[in-house]
Amino acid sequence: MIVQFVRKHRQFVRFCVVGASGVLVNLAAIGLFLAALGRRADTASALLANISALFGWTISVATNFALNDRWTFARSEASYDFSWPMRLTRYYGSAVSGLVVQLSVLNAARYVLTLLPWPEQWLSMRFYFANLCGIVGGTVINYVVSKKFVFQRNPK
Repeated sequence: MIVQFVRKHRQFVRFCVVGASGVLVNLAAIGLFLAALGRRADTASALLANISALFGWTISVATNFALNDRWTFARSEASYDFSWPMRLTRYYGSAVSGLVVQLSVLNAARYVLTLLPWPEQWLSMRFYFANLCGIVGGTVINYVVSKKFVFQRNPK
């Protein structure tokens, strides 16, 4: 059953694999950003949480684009409607739809998670878990928009 799903939806599975690597890049970038400011994720204000999420998103979108362009949607340059720099620009533009979902879910999850009891040693993980929820929330829309507006085939 899983093998059939992978075969039928190979491109989406590849997109998710690339996205998983992007999650790691995103979380690492957020951690480095907050560490550079001398802040911990669990004590970051809402503004700083959103700025750090935007920083992580910006870095991970660049790495995701490169992997998606060369592996997920790979084909000859001539078969694309747009040049590589134009695809990158369009990818960032289309990824904004995923970012809107990501930040909406992040903020909702961050609020809900503050209402739940957490063991002291896990408090710093609440933000990262909320961000992960947001990333998952934006994945499907990002795939659809990317496939339709960035990596479409040249009809010629």
